[in-house]
Amino acid sequence: MPLASTAVISLTAKLLTPLINDLYKGAKKIGISGFQRWEERSFPRKLARRIQAIDEVKTIWSPEKEASLSSFYYPSTLILDGMPKPATRLADLEGKNAVVEGTVGQGKSMLLRNLAIEEILSNDAKRLPVFIEMRSLSSKLTLQQAIIKQLSSYDIEVDGDTLNYLQRSGRLAYLLDGFDELDESLEKEILYDLEFLSQKFPELLIIVTSRPNNAIQKSAAFRVIPVAPLMHEDYVPFISKLGIAAVQAEQIREAIRNSPSRLASLISTPLMLTMVVIVYQSEHEIPETLPEFFDKLFHVVFTRHDKLKAAYSRKHYSGLSERKLQNLFEAFCFMSMQNGITRSLSIEQFEESFDAAQEYVENCNCESEEFKLDLTKVACLMIEEGLDTTTFLHKSIMEYYAASFIRHSSDEVAAMFYEDIIQDSRHWWEMLSFLREIDAFRYSRDFAIPESRSIRSIYFDGENIRTNKALINILAKCHPELALTLAASDENKQILKIHSFGPFQAEKYCGMRGFAEFLVDSMTRILPDSPTFNSINELLGGLNGKEESGLVVYEIPVSLLITKLGGEHFWEAIDIFLTKADKQAEDALKIIQQQEKRKAIFSRKRGRKMAYLRSHYERSFINQMAAMELKPEGLGMAHTRNNDCNEMYDVNW
Repeated sequence: MPLASTAVISLTAKLLTPLINDLYKGAKKIGISGFQRWEERSFPRKLARRIQAIDEVKTIWSPEKEASLSSFYYPSTLILDGMPKPATRLADLEGKNAVVEGTVGQGKSMLLRNLAIEEILSNDAKRLPVFIEMRSLSSKLTLQQAIIKQLSSYDIEVDGDTLNYLQRSGRLAYLLDGFDELDESLEKEILYDLEFLSQKFPELLIIVTSRPNNAIQKSAAFRVIPVAPLMHEDYVPFISKLGIAAVQAEQIREAIRNSPSRLASLISTPLMLTMVVIVYQSEHEIPETLPEFFDKLFHVVFTRHDKLKAAYSRKHYSGLSERKLQNLFEAFCFMSMQNGITRSLSIEQFEESFDAAQEYVENCNCESEEFKLDLTKVACLMIEEGLDTTTFLHKSIMEYYAASFIRHSSDEVAAMFYEDIIQDSRHWWEMLSFLREIDAFRYSRDFAIPESRSIRSIYFDGENIRTNKALINILAKCHPELALTLAASDENKQILKIHSFGPFQAEKYCGMRGFAEFLVDSMTRILPDSPTFNSINELLGGLNGKEESGLVVYEIPVSLLITKLGGEHFWEAIDIFLTKADKQAEDALKIIQQQEKRKAIFSRKRGRKMAYLRSHYERSFINQMAAMELKPEGLGMAHTRNNDCNEMYDVNW
């Protein structure tokens, strides 16, 4: 039985009717024929069912079956114009197209789904939402094809004229989830497609979600809207939305507040708080450390359903113990990441990662299908989508347990991993953020400090020479073709506005994350207020325009900006960035030094042992000499023998 009840479908259909009529009449008026099926009286209900499907999701709280988002969703808060504001309607994001930026588990996907549903249920539907998970895009399914596929599911016969009409109508919103989950080879092309749509169809609303430090955030076509972290006062209402009684929700909040664990400071996202609730309900305590937390989580997801049934122990399909299954899962996650998986695995990819994982763990023999059943039916850490795809319930699950694989590896294996990725760690950034917490010493020694030295050496070797030439050389090493592109304003053709930044070279160093944002800010600040064509043309000594997507644009290399307008803003950005980088390197060095100090424990112990041995042997020899009435000249031999014992002890220690 579908989650959406007949009453909900009927209500949604009723609320959609004005939007449907408006689009249909507008299309008919100009001879667009793609909406013929919308004439049917039953059509609003058909469209309502399609849109209500966006409301049905599986979560780590309810992994075994789909739940209605509206039954548990706690509204996200966005930072709009520097102020935190709840976002419940697309109207809250109207204006310039936006990137909703959030870290691991901040609820970006749920927010986007909720915006789609609330747009309809608000009783004032202004836009038809087209929701697309960007991880589904590939060389075989382009962005445009995915859009057409979704519109076709709305019973629209999509041809070029129909699509253009919809995109110009001001009644369409593209809600694109997970730019960071795109295959790296697709990023540049899809970003170009999005910028083209934004320029050609200013009436079209495009909202994209992404983790920080991706190419989409550097586009001038999009404003970046951060998701605000959960605050302590959000805990009780959030937990209550999970269906937990208010009294117990308050108990959990107090347990978090009173916990001496550093883990409490990390509970700032819906995902993390949900997982903490899952663990607390089973263990009745807040784990002390992040590693302990995820270890307990693995145990809890395998046993939480069983605790509802007395004397029942759920069978593991694989026949493996929980510990061996966790070891195999950690290796599987690491191999999946090494194979370039972002979140979903085809049958072939699952087999490849499983076979590789089994090579690196001992005594964990089982069949891949049995292993998959344990993950999808027992632990529910993965879900099956269709007949040929298995997906991690959340991307961070794969990233954490992959990090745990390195944490549990030998020093030699860990050092080889860190050394191998230093020169290009982009694919591993989120996993590295976990390793910074759970493998702090080896992360600091084998990755953070060596990478910091490499960045200094490669990019900022001449930063002490404060000349324009030195600055241009630094930026050329970071982003060789960096430029600022201007275009005429829509309102006043004499006024120029920023059209785009870049191109930016794909960042490979973890420690260079965020530097591009400093450069974007510098390029923005270097321009005079309300620049006109004449003023910029005079300042730079001539502008050469070219036509792009129906606009005349003027591309200005960053080297020309610096030469003509000075590099003050760029040097300020470099200083701020390097100060932050130095602080991170200092923190890593402190961790290493703290670990080195621990060696002193054994040095002191050795010193005390050595002193005891010397005292013991000296007393022994003196007693022997007294008993044998040796002459003083015999003492030299005694000392020699004593030193021999000391040397022997040093070797054996």
